[in-house]
Amino acid sequence: MRDQYSNKLIKSPFTGVFTLDSKSNTQYCIKKGKLEDIKEIYERRCFDEEYKDTLTFDYTDTIGGLLIFNYRSRDSHADIHIGSKDKSIGQKNIVVTQPKNLTQNYSYYDDVIQSLMNGVTDGIKQGHFMQETALSEQEAKKWIQQALKQAGQESSEAFKNIASNKYKKVTRLDFLQMLEVAMDAKSSTGSRREYKDLKPQEQELVGKIFGNNYTWKDNF
Repeated sequence: MRDQYSNKLIKSPFTGVFTLDSKSNTQYCIKKGKLEDIKEIYERRCFDEEYKDTLTFDYTDTIGGLLIFNYRSRDSHADIHIGSKDKSIGQKNIVVTQPKNLTQNYSYYDDVIQSLMNGVTDGIKQGHFMQETALSEQEAKKWIQQALKQAGQESSEAFKNIASNKYKKVTRLDFLQMLEVAMDAKSSTGSRREYKDLKPQEQELVGKIFGNNYTWKDNF
């Protein structure tokens, strides 16, 4: 049995009902499907509502005897435990790597960790989150699509056709404009705040997307 990072966890015949749980802040999502779709199943991201603190499974939840699951943890270690009704079968303690350059006093620390856990953002390179500090068009488009998917929404057709250059960097205004297209935002309540990197006529984008009382945590 392996997790999504190809860690070998345990070998055991799938007879009876088993439980996946943890004493740490770890949640699980079982991914099911057919053997011919195994590549797509491995690559599929779990939705937030699919993650559970404890999961029970039997052979019918596997793919030819192989249990495929994702896990997420906000602790420094993920202690993955498997057991049956009568006994504990085994446990695996996996070190959870968090971005090296992300400090807990950063205004968006919780937001970054949560978005990484939910699969909305990635951007981990050599252990650092957003090592190059700026988003590319390609990354921005991917993050927006994944965020909308997590929220149970589809991006607009127009957004699917916009550019996604992996070398061109985007500003906060560029990102807002991409969001506007993706969400097909039409109404505007305007914004009561003035943002340092946005011209007055661009403030309405914030109102369209986030509402007129929204503010950045870093007060930019």
